[in-house]
Amino acid sequence: MIYRTMRMRCPQCWNYIAASQGNDVIKGSCSICHAVFFQRFINGDSVIRIHNKKAQ
Repeated sequence: MIYRTMRMRCPQCWNYIAASQGNDVIKGSCSICHAVFFQRFINGDSVIRIHNKKAQ
């Protein structure tokens, strides 16, 4: 699978971040709110999963 880097907004805090895009999957993590998210496209619908990490 080939990933490419893209610039997008964090779905949690709307900060601009660098995310990786692969085959129908976008992965990224925000350095401001420490959220890790996965976006998948299934049958034309976008499904976003957000996991909040606690700041160390």
